[in-house]
Amino acid sequence: MLVLVCVGVLAFAGLTVKKLYQGQR
Repeated sequence: MLVLVCVGVLAFAGLTVKKLYQGQR
């Protein structure tokens, strides 16, 4: 259960960083 939460957070953080990175460029 905790693993699923970690994976979800990592996925959400990854999408956010990717969007911000593409947004700056």
